[in-house]
Amino acid sequence: MHHHVAVERPGTWVLARDDHVVALRQARRHVVPVEIQCHPVGERREVAVLFADIRSFTSLSENMQPAEVAAMLSELRQIQMQAVFEHGGMVDKFIGDAVMAVFSLPSSHTNDAERSVMAALSMRTELAWINRRLGESTPLALGIGIHFGHVVAGLIGSPQKRSYTVI
Repeated sequence: MHHHVAVERPGTWVLARDDHVVALRQARRHVVPVEIQCHPVGERREVAVLFADIRSFTSLSENMQPAEVAAMLSELRQIQMQAVFEHGGMVDKFIGDAVMAVFSLPSSHTNDAERSVMAALSMRTELAWINRRLGESTPLALGIGIHFGHVVAGLIGSPQKRSYTVI
């Protein structure tokens, strides 16, 4: 039985099977499986983790219709995902108005901390462009935090629902 875990990059799917993560990379019309060993309790890794959320989201969304909130979040998530992917990161998850992205997985680079900072700067640049385009009286603002250090990466959760993530 396969469980959905995460999307690594456009055109790539990652699935969990038992104690392995199987990355399925779409190559033209072929799907090529790539297995990554996942320890049941996780593997210690040095990574950069980026968190970004909309400042004052609750008060902002209280004055909007649900469809407007959904459209705003969709547009924001698109620029966040693009910034993360362009700089070699993986979107771990979206949590309400926040995104959690990891740099160094599945493989690390010597400049993963720098890549996460570049992704954050790209998000800010694109958000400024969106604010100019929308001409909002209350421009959107992002709070962005980056942690670089050791984490445990692996399939975390219960037998009914596990996700590949970092702690």
